[in-house]
Formats: sequence, C-alpha cells, structure tokens
Amino acid sequence: MMNFLSRADLKNQAKDKMTGRYFYAVMLTILCSLTTMFLSSCSSLIEIQLSTSLCGLLSLEAGNLWVSGVCSLVALFFSTICEIFQIGISLFYLSAACGRPNAPGNLFWGFHDNFKRSFIIAGILSVTGFLCFLPVQLLQRAYNAKVLTDMSLLPAGGLLQIALLIVYFYITLSLSQSYFLLLDFPQYDAWQIMKLSCKTMKGHKLRLFLLQLSFLPLILLCIPTFGFGTLWLSPYMSMTYALFFLDIMHNNN
Repeated sequence: MMNFLSRADLKNQAKDKMTGRYFYAVMLTILCSLTTMFLSSCSSLIEIQLSTSLCGLLSLEAGNLWVSGVCSLVALFFSTICEIFQIGISLFYLSAACGRPNAPGNLFWGFHDNFKRSFIIAGILSVTGFLCFLPVQLLQRAYNAKVLTDMSLLPAGGLLQIALLIVYFYITLSLSQSYFLLLDFPQYDAWQIMKLSCKTMKGHKLRLFLLQLSFLPLILLCIPTFGFGTLWLSPYMSMTYALFFLDIMHNNN
C-alpha cells in the first residue's frame, strides 16, 4: 500500500534536512542568481546590438520583424542556459536530502556531464514556456505598435492565455521530475528521461501543484524584503521538491 507524505510532512522534513546546510544553500542561491543576471545582461546586450544592426540594414517594417524574431531566439537560448543550472541545484538538494556530501562545482554539473541530455531537456522546458506565452506577447506588441486597435480582441486574448497556461502547467508538471531523474538514471537519454518523468507524475500532478501553491503566502511575504527573504525561502522550497521526488520514487519502488 502506497503511503505518500502530506504537504506538511514534506515541509517539516525539509526544515530538518536544511539544518546546518543553509549557509551553503544561500551561497548557491546567490551564485545562481548572479550567473542568471550576467547571462540576462549578455542577452540584452546582444539584442540591442542586433536591433541596431538589422534596423540599419533593412527597412523599418522588415527590420522590426527580423529583430523580434532573432531577439526571441537569443532570449530562448540564454533561457535554456539558465535552465541548465537548475540541474546542478537539483543535484545539491537531492544529495543533501540523501545525506550525501556536496561540492561547489555541482552547480555546473549539467554543463560537463552529458551536456547534450541537459541541453535537450532544458531546451524543451524553455521552448514550452516561450510558446505558451508567445501569442499574448505578440498581441501586446501589436497593440503597442498600433498595428491592432480593435479592443474587442482582448477578451479572446485573455481566454487564449488561460488555455495556454493550463497547457503550460500540465507540461511542466509532467516534466517536473526530469532533472532529478537525469541524475538518478545516467544511462537514459533525454527523451527516455522525459518519458519517465511523465510516467512518474501520473496521479501526482495535482499533488505537486497544490504543494507549489502552498508556498504562495511565503512568496508574498518575501516581496517587502526586496528579495532577501528568498535567500531563506528558495532553499526551503527546493529541498521540499527534492523530498517530493524521493517520496514518489520510494513508493513506486
């Protein structure tokens, strides 16, 4: 008989597991944030340079079209690179949850241990988010550029975004265990990992979604702290998700 841990049990265990590990977890969070900020800055600089170059070579309409497309691809690439760092973070918390030692270089695990698998899985997740929010972004740009002025399209755009959000959450929840499984099954390729994640999450997507929602009050409380509260909350959440994965795998076995 399967006996899954409740949300309260997972959170209480996460607090216990984080005892004595918060310093390293906070350092990891800061390092990851600085790296993400650096990559985002690089992406913005490249987009500005491309905008200047393409708009100078092409007509205004064609230039805007090419700039929008190329900049989206650049942003998607850097988003994928940032996503790969989440594999190293998953390794840190999975190791901590299992009582194993950690090394500072774990953050870069996804880049030096079968990078192809990491890039494919991170790319799929990045593309999913990009495509699910793309229609509304295009609609917003069209209104801002005065290409569209008919406000009657806004309700339809809102309904479309709601539908895409449902698709986005379904896909991301299905693939949510991919990084942990990537660490546990080094012999599997990227597609096998994602397929196994979907199989693992059958019957657990709502459970994980409710677990994620349970952190919302704490996330809101972090807003007045100008982000400093997330230095405590982010490790707590990550450890809880690692324990969620272990709970599923323990019961499935």
